[in-house]
Amino acid sequence: MSKERLVLLSSLLVAFLVSAAGASYTYVPSRSDLWDLDHNKYYVCKIDDFTTPGPGHSISGATLTIDNINNWDNNTNHLYIHLLSGDDFELGNNLVSAPFPAGSTATIFVGTDGEGQSDNAANYDGIYLDTYIDTNGGGGGATENYVYHFTEQDLAALSSYASDGVCGLAFDPDCHYYNDGVKLEITTVPEPATMVILALGGLLLRRRSGEIK
Repeated sequence: MSKERLVLLSSLLVAFLVSAAGASYTYVPSRSDLWDLDHNKYYVCKIDDFTTPGPGHSISGATLTIDNINNWDNNTNHLYIHLLSGDDFELGNNLVSAPFPAGSTATIFVGTDGEGQSDNAANYDGIYLDTYIDTNGGGGGATENYVYHFTEQDLAALSSYASDGVCGLAFDPDCHYYNDGVKLEITTVPEPATMVILALGGLLLRRRSGEIK
């Protein structure tokens, strides 16, 4: 093989390696702190620019973070968190039908539940993720970073929703949770078949390089 052809093959392989490498995506609501999660409200965040994994990739992990969260008081209060599917944003479905009609550009809906103790997202088509409880709240309470790592079941649901390009998050606080921002981070990796192609490409390149005179 000539050096020119080897250079071309190397360039193509590098381009493939770059496209096949793992990637990460970060979603932050347009109002990142969700108005400090008022206890009289519940919040539905629509992610309609969700980036699905590229060809040959799969979602390998996802982490939801709420920075410097602190309960308004030191009672045992709850913050219910759900992952929503694209079906939850279809016209006429559940609580979000009016705020998110077809063609709507809104990404956050704030509903009022009058500090109800129930979980407003429990009847959505999505899945329950977690309930956060902060008993060290109040003016003298310490802030902390809430971190939730998606389970295998969560990731399976997220991957399914990703195929539609639309998913969402729902938060229903029964107290006031001050915070510095919500963030969802998603990572992807090449699927096994893609890794095999990469390995074969590397072996071919190595073999061809040895044939250069």
